[in-house]
Order: sequence, then C-alpha cells, then structure tokens
Amino acid sequence: MAIYKRCAHRGRDRDRCPHPWYGSYKLPGEARARVSLTKWNGEDVRTKGQAQAAFDDLKASIRDGTFNPHGRSVSIRRDAMTFPQLVDDYQKKYVAAKGLRTASEFKYRVKPLLAHFGSRPITKIRTSDIEDLQAELRRPRFIQGAMRQPSTASVNRPVSDLRRILNWAVSREYLAATPFRRGGVAVVKLDKEDLGRNRRISPEEEERLIQAAPPHLRALVIIALDTGVRAGEMLAIRIKDADLERNQITLRGTTTKSAKTRVVPIPTLRLRTVVEWLRFDAIGKPKPVTAPLISNEVGEAMGSFRTAWATAVLKAHGVVPTKAKPLRHVGTANLLPEARAALQRIDLHWHDLRHEYACRLAERGVPVTKIQALLGHAAITTTMRYIHHTLDELANATTVLETGGVFDPNVGPRVSSVSQLRPLVENPKSGGVH
Repeated sequence: MAIYKRCAHRGRDRDRCPHPWYGSYKLPGEARARVSLTKWNGEDVRTKGQAQAAFDDLKASIRDGTFNPHGRSVSIRRDAMTFPQLVDDYQKKYVAAKGLRTASEFKYRVKPLLAHFGSRPITKIRTSDIEDLQAELRRPRFIQGAMRQPSTASVNRPVSDLRRILNWAVSREYLAATPFRRGGVAVVKLDKEDLGRNRRISPEEEERLIQAAPPHLRALVIIALDTGVRAGEMLAIRIKDADLERNQITLRGTTTKSAKTRVVPIPTLRLRTVVEWLRFDAIGKPKPVTAPLISNEVGEAMGSFRTAWATAVLKAHGVVPTKAKPLRHVGTANLLPEARAALQRIDLHWHDLRHEYACRLAERGVPVTKIQALLGHAAITTTMRYIHHTLDELANATTVLETGGVFDPNVGPRVSSVSQLRPLVENPKSGGVH
C-alpha cells in the first residue's frame, strides 16, 4: 500500500504539482488496485499530508471492513473490536506476557481511559476524542480530600498509556493507523512537564532523617544514599548478591528497570556495616544465601515501606505524624490532613535519595558518564536531569567574575535622555563603571 502520483515529477516537484494523488491497495484474494484519493475521500486532496491522511482513512476502512472503492460514504459495517476488548487483549498478550513492572497497577491506570471511551469500537476513536480526554483530565478534582488542579504528569500518564495501547493495536493489525498521528505527523502532543525538580538533602537533614527512622528503614536510607539504587531494585537484592569480599552489590537484570544486570560498589564504611547487619536475622543466625537481603524483624521480604517513610520524614522535621485510620492503610492515607499538608510542604520523596547520590558524585568531580553507568541509565540526558547543584555551589562558581572594580555614579557623563545614552552604548569606554 502506498500513495503516489501518475506523473513525471519527482521529489518536492511531485509534492507541489497539480496532478491528483492516488492510493494503491490490495483486498484479500484480489489483485492490487488503485483509487483516486480525491474522488474516494469526497474532498479535495492537494498536499502530501492530506493524501497521507486520506490514505490512512482508506486503510482503516479496509481493516474495519467498510471499504468501498467508489467512495468512503458507502459503509459495509461489521462488528469491530471495542476499546475494553482491546485493553483486555493488551493486558494479556503484552503487559502480562512480557512481565512489565506496571502489570500490578495496569488495571488502576486504565480506569480513566475505560471511563472516557466506554465500549466504543476502536475504529471510532478519533483525534478529537483524545483531545477531549486531555481536557477532561486537566479539570480540577478532589485529590486527597481537597479540590486541586491535577499535575501535568497525572494528565500525561493516561494519554501516554493510551498511545502505547493504540500503537500496539496498529502493530497487531487491529487498526490501520493511530489517531495520535495524521499524515505522518503527530497531532496529539503531551503537555510540557517541568522535569527540573531540584530537591537536595543537606547533611543536617540526612542526619535527622536517619535518627528518626526505625532500624530497618534507616538501613534502607543508607543503601539508597550510598548506592543510588531504585526502591524496587533494592528490595530485590538477595544475600548472595551482596559480595563483601569484592565490596560490591549485583543488581540482577530481572529486577532492574533497564532489564540489564549492573554492579554497584559498596563505597562507605556505614554501607558495609548495614550489609553485614542485614545478613543476619533477629536472633543472630545467618540468612540463607537465596534469602532477600532486606527483610523485616522476622526474616520476611519487605514490601512497601511508604508508611514508615512518611512517618520518618515527618518526625525528622519536628511534625507529630497523627493518624486517623488503622495502620493497615499503606502510605499517607492513614494520616490526618494536617500531617499530609506537612508532608507536601516538606516535599521530600524517596526517589530524591537517588538524585542526591548522583549530585554528590558530581560535586566530587565524578564524570557524568560514570554516574550514568552507576545509575543504570540508557541515555546520558536522563543522568543530567539527576544532577542538581546547591545555591552555595553556584555562588562559588560565579566568583570568577570578580575583578575588584566598583561602581561610582559620580564618574562619567550624566544621562538624562535616550539620545544621550546612545554614545555610551556605542563607546562603552566613555566611563561610568570602574
């Protein structure tokens, strides 16, 4: 299948010439044929973009079983896959089959998509429908008990999930083209996100945090600050993965985000003592080599520690973590609104420990390529987003501009009009700054 013109023009001359655009197609069991896109579309098709858009619709009608070579106005309708059926198929044949990290939260993530599209056939999802979804997601709604404006990330995430699902449908030949693109050009774009989060952790805040945390969470904080590993990678470390003789920890590919095995060193004495302490259970007996390195007091693998983390952050900043619900609620759901507001004001995330690890390495002169390898990033541009500098560092860096000169307003000509200012701009040596 392709678009073309039946003329001698080539390249840009072909795209701009007045000759009509054609589309070639092949129906099952039939020979290849062609159709004038202007006649089939019922509208004037002049540019290459318009031709590609019309051809995408032609392919969609063939896939949908509605194609008629005499024009798109004639429909031969058949039952099409609905959006819930596509989501279910995608979950079974792609998310679960590939064992993606998002498998456990997939049903939660697609809820806004299912609510918006309902049982609509996937061939009926248009670009305008996706734009309507974006507008709906941007509306203020109740978040943690208060009416708030959703973050850019919370708007982009469902749209990104929808784009992946529809792209997969195209690869499976359920759709001829995705509504995210038209004529080979992206027509639906995500909102711009501010990726410049710059939350640093001072030595004083680090010390308060470690003192406020219970022993096992304290060990996790030290591991995160001294290795930069992600939370999921950290919880998956086994006893045999931590080699104290070689002073290194192996992160297996089955547990890393990049699906590639990498090794991180044990750079500090405090991290080494943490690893040594975690190798034994509560009664001082060595754990099996296949057991998880990070476990609770009874030797069980540790799952989510969001509640313990939130409590430690509040205590480290002098806030009493008052609770309104039983502790079976994970994360901040069991905290009173005052405590949740304090957490939002403190604005310290667990992932900030990983950023702090990268920043401290950069401050001590470690090349960014080595930081990239330690963090396990595929692209160095990702690593650059992790490196932030303190205001003191930036102030010290700008001291190179100091020349010893001072400003004296009484030296040089006095300027009372724009016409008098022009000679000073053209000849800055005339005076004013010394």
